[in-house]
Amino acid sequence: MSIIHLVDWTVWNNLTAAIEIWRFTEAREGYRQGATQWLPNLVAGPILGQHLCGDTIGSPATLELGDLSVLTGSLPRGGGNARFPDDYSFEGHPVLVRRGLSGTAPAAMAIVVNGLCNEVQPLKTRLVARISGREARYDRPLSPAYAGTGGAEGPSDRAGRPLPFGVGTVDGVEGDYLGLVGGLHSWRLAPSLSDVRAGWVGGSALTKVTGTPATGQFKVDNATGLVQVGGAALAGFPYSWDVDYDAAGSRTIAHAIQKLVQRAPDTVIRSGSVAALAALLPADIGWCWSGDVTIRQALTDITTRALVWWLEDAAGQVDMGSLSVPAGAVAVTTFDRQTIVRGSARLSSGWPSQGGLAPSRIDLAWGRCPRVHSAQEVQGGADATRRAYAGQEWRQTPASLSFPVGARPAAQPLLMETPLRAAGPAATEAARRAAFGPILFVDLRALGDVVPRGSIVRVTLDYPGLRSPKLARVLSVVPRPRGGAADYRLWVSP
Repeated sequence: MSIIHLVDWTVWNNLTAAIEIWRFTEAREGYRQGATQWLPNLVAGPILGQHLCGDTIGSPATLELGDLSVLTGSLPRGGGNARFPDDYSFEGHPVLVRRGLSGTAPAAMAIVVNGLCNEVQPLKTRLVARISGREARYDRPLSPAYAGTGGAEGPSDRAGRPLPFGVGTVDGVEGDYLGLVGGLHSWRLAPSLSDVRAGWVGGSALTKVTGTPATGQFKVDNATGLVQVGGAALAGFPYSWDVDYDAAGSRTIAHAIQKLVQRAPDTVIRSGSVAALAALLPADIGWCWSGDVTIRQALTDITTRALVWWLEDAAGQVDMGSLSVPAGAVAVTTFDRQTIVRGSARLSSGWPSQGGLAPSRIDLAWGRCPRVHSAQEVQGGADATRRAYAGQEWRQTPASLSFPVGARPAAQPLLMETPLRAAGPAATEAARRAAFGPILFVDLRALGDVVPRGSIVRVTLDYPGLRSPKLARVLSVVPRPRGGAADYRLWVSP
């Protein structure tokens, strides 16, 4: 039995004003399953390119799909005697590609592409379609809008403006002041939340109560993310809140990605990916947003800072993982002079610093305070610990890279922000990043079966430092259109 592809291409019939599904395969005699027929007109399916980061470590992951090509000269007519492709519209409609052994039921085949048709190019005897993933779903607003009907939905002048939103746990959140709600000064912190642990005014603590708050007290409605204080508001002193947006055990970077991608409808997360990343990076994180922010922007904010990647793959499932040096892993294959295409290798630095130079040390910023207080905004009797926290946006933990003295005279410290909340995990993460050393990216073309993204390979090149085999992680993979080779970006271990 041979490997075949089955393409289900949803299109719009302009003559009948109805949806149709055209089905194609590269199998010479076509393919039939019951009453469903796949026509033998498929020339080439879309080529999948996956990139866990861009030109520097921590830059956003991307997915690229290529062209789908079908022969059009011998196709039957569609509904209303419509001619394919002349009487059809294609843009924005789904394209599903399955791969499996001939004779296998389509439902049992692996889905390798679950994307959308972006545009088509009719040629003399064929139709070429540009296929993309479904990432546009993440360009919608992160948070719902205020209704402007009063109460937690805000006054009429807030109608249509987005609610604040957050993940994990964050101290010092300002929120949206809504004025008096039920006679109490009120702030909206999120569409909903797990808890508000503490409230502060000018650095002095408020007391949390469950009933109606009096002066110096506050209460919280977790279901609406609304906090309210009793008595008159203190003019000139900001109110801030220590917010658990999510419950304990659900505050890791993995859970934050899960929460954000599920803001888009019909999101499917690859089984086990959240648990695997949470086990690898178990520390609590936190971040909050206000104003016009998309789901994609929010994901970029936290993943680039945490040095993790997320990607909705060609099959339409969200995957995630950590960007880490490939030390101590087992290689799945070897790239060497027998498999690397001569002259294809290019080396570059992956550090996100000026010129890509490896830094002298990492200054890891953590514990961000969203609402920084000036000296005039802090009460005289304010809590000393709170005064110190609210007086600066970040806390910092340094970790030096190991270089011989004088080996890298141009090296400078590199400030790297993170969504981490505690000193212990920050010190661990700073040391982990410092251990990266010089981040060496190698772009090359290699023959053989395509190696999946994130895999560990062994690489040998006729370059200084690479003449002995070294482990490398596959950051990018783009199969060649004719098969038998792929273009890779590798992160080589120091």
